[in-house]
Amino acid sequence: MIVAVVGPSGAGKDTLIAGALSARADIQFVRRVITRPTEAGSEDFEGVTFEEFAARKADGEFALDWEAHGLYYGIPKDQTTAP
Repeated sequence: MIVAVVGPSGAGKDTLIAGALSARADIQFVRRVITRPTEAGSEDFEGVTFEEFAARKADGEFALDWEAHGLYYGIPKDQTTAP
């Protein structure tokens, strides 16, 4: 099961996620793929070009993907399967 925590910047998403991760050992935080340079953010994500993202999406690599604020985001299928 995938649970997406969404909301505007500063709404407390990271606090909720940190609380869930500390309370439940069975919850896994997945590393997102984002169309921005890896150095551009404080979170752990895989930065790719728009072209790389589009190719991976066309190959069916993402379990979930969306666009927000001019960037594209994806959750790789290989991170959504149980160990």
